[in-house]
Amino acid sequence: MDYDKSRRSNSKKRTHSNSDDGKRKRLNTRHDDTSMFSEPIETIYRILCPVKKIGSVLGRGGDIVKALREETKAKIRVADSIPGADERVIIIFNYQNEPEPTDEAAEEKNSDGLGNFKSHCFAQDALLKIHDKIVSDEIHDEVANDEKSESADDVTARILVQGNQVGCLLGKGGSIIQQLRSNTGAGIRVLPSENLPQCALKSDELVQISGAPSLVRKALYEISTRLHQHPRKENRPLEEIIDASTQRKRESPTLQHEYSMLPHLHSDHTPPIPLLDPYRSGPQYPVTETEEFSIRILCASELIGSVIGKSGANVRRVEQQTGARIKVQEIDKDASGERLIIISSNEIPAEPISPAIEALILLHDKVEK
Repeated sequence: MDYDKSRRSNSKKRTHSNSDDGKRKRLNTRHDDTSMFSEPIETIYRILCPVKKIGSVLGRGGDIVKALREETKAKIRVADSIPGADERVIIIFNYQNEPEPTDEAAEEKNSDGLGNFKSHCFAQDALLKIHDKIVSDEIHDEVANDEKSESADDVTARILVQGNQVGCLLGKGGSIIQQLRSNTGAGIRVLPSENLPQCALKSDELVQISGAPSLVRKALYEISTRLHQHPRKENRPLEEIIDASTQRKRESPTLQHEYSMLPHLHSDHTPPIPLLDPYRSGPQYPVTETEEFSIRILCASELIGSVIGKSGANVRRVEQQTGARIKVQEIDKDASGERLIIISSNEIPAEPISPAIEALILLHDKVEK
């Protein structure tokens, strides 16, 4: 009697399992594809790629990204696109306890003159190669040509960094980021929170690098090296990062507050990340509360050319590096020996770095040179 009950119970269990076979297969396929989620990650990078250039990274049928995986031995995931977004996230990582690249593999050989760098990990090697793919159509055979305009072939690299890790790029009072700018010659900015793309976590920081291709690549190498050498104490689960890169397409901006109070339907989804990062300190200003800050200085007319540069190249570069706005105006004829320079920027009071003051320092350096 008891044996019969046991058989009936087991039969029911098997029937239930069979009825869910398709669903379970789909779930298992997903977890097989992402079995990496349970392994500890040593280094992870997230670089943004314009949607119109994603084909340069993926290739026909994914052949380019597959070749990159084999060549670099890094793990590379291209997040799905978000409707209306003009960028996609490419997630690059490697596990802990993986061997470092050998000297031969780590020393990159580039015939395009963009510089040789020794990669510290597989993920960094892949990051640089993916960056090259993204900007390849913007580089017009850059060679040593002093006659070329300073900003003719400028490119941009944009990476997402967790808020509790970005401190290794900023330093106290912005000392490290200033040093990175000085060492590489590239424009490096940590953009305000309102500039975060749709595919970012709310606790992310957006680091933007701009300038000549060789300078941007050098800066990307230096920044990625610091991120590798100063990892977060606790990495977010990889599945959460991947899901976050596309989750906002399932959220309505007007319902984000209500969504945060709803129970989650899937156990593998974590609650939305708080608005404020653990890295942030000081008064908790809303991210949209900005104030215009401006500086007005007088410059001798004979020095104004050093400030502006040929065809305004210096001013454009400083604006690109800092995000500040710069205007040069003539003043009264009685004071025709001087020009007025107005430097302004919209700033969040809690931010330790002022774009306007940074621009002033850079322009002053131009005059001294």
